[in-house]
Amino acid sequence: MTIEIKKNNQETIIEIVGRLDTITAPALDKILTELSKQGYSFVSVDDLIYKEDFYIDHTGKQCKNA
Repeated sequence: MTIEIKKNNQETIIEIVGRLDTITAPALDKILTELSKQGYSFVSVDDLIYKEDFYIDHTGKQCKNA
């Protein structure tokens, strides 16, 4: 498992990559708790997907409807 932190102008994206069954729930809970203390918030992937006026193409990219 790797935890990748990407910083943009206004937001920081933390991506947890890997099989979650290879880490224990307490370890993940500890990581998320510590990041929450540092001011990070968490959303699901579904919350990041535009729902109106967009579609997802065959590559998985979100595209604005014409």
